[in-house]
Amino acid sequence: MIKAIVFDMDGVLCRSEEPRFDFLKRFFKNHNIQLDNKDLFKILGLGTLKSIKILSGGKFSSEQMQTICDAKKQYFNINKDKLIIPQEGLYELLDSLKEYKLVLATAAGKDYAYDVLKLLNVTKYFDFIFTAANVKNAKPHPEIYNKVQEALTKKFNISRDQIIVIEDSVPGVLSVKNANLKCVGLSNYNDEQKLINANSDYVVKSLIELKELFYTNSI
Repeated sequence: MIKAIVFDMDGVLCRSEEPRFDFLKRFFKNHNIQLDNKDLFKILGLGTLKSIKILSGGKFSSEQMQTICDAKKQYFNINKDKLIIPQEGLYELLDSLKEYKLVLATAAGKDYAYDVLKLLNVTKYFDFIFTAANVKNAKPHPEIYNKVQEALTKKFNISRDQIIVIEDSVPGVLSVKNANLKCVGLSNYNDEQKLINANSDYVVKSLIELKELFYTNSI
């Protein structure tokens, strides 16, 4: 019986992956690197620094990558009220899950994560919030989800098999499975088959479909 639900943030609670990619695409164009939309799939679930390294093919130095990362952070800080768009069905889903303990587990930085939650007006729903500030290892390493499980067990006596995680990227799903937790893959951007191949226990196309899964006790 599921007692706790853990949510990734970008691509799950909100549609923020496309604005991030659009920024990187424009920035890279100024450095004579052309990206197309299929490149978005390469960086889903990854932090900005790692994304820059992958998309540039290692062209930039560490200092240059940090400069790009800082520019992206500044861009989002200035424009976040226009760039952070809630997923369709988000509020209806969260309102329907009051019997569960809810957790946020994101690879995003702490300040950014709390800004997004505030903009979405959803901070009140979560019993725990885990960000990049809480871990040393990025997804697909299981550290963040191991810490989530430890916190839920310590405070609410919820065991590993009573937790399920909602993720939208292959690195995210692998992180969940490496922590031996159940996972629902949300196929916003990804091909469903990629999430299945990463061993998602369930795959849904939207938060509306996810709400129906919980409503019908199909999980």
